[in-house]
Amino acid sequence: YETFDCSSKSSMAAPETDVSKTTISLVASEANHMESAVSALKRRLNDDKRCSYELLESELQAEHDPS
Repeated sequence: YETFDCSSKSSMAAPETDVSKTTISLVASEANHMESAVSALKRRLNDDKRCSYELLESELQAEHDPS
């Protein structure tokens, strides 16, 4: 009975590891996509921030400019 138990465990383990390997690689590639998307978003946000900051600065200068 013990040997049968061991064999059933090992036979079940093989496809499970294949599945987990596939899942891990899928998750990894998904994470890469997410990472690039996040970095692109960050870049865009930084550009927006810089633009709005420059706009604000020029507005403030115009306000303080007596002419």
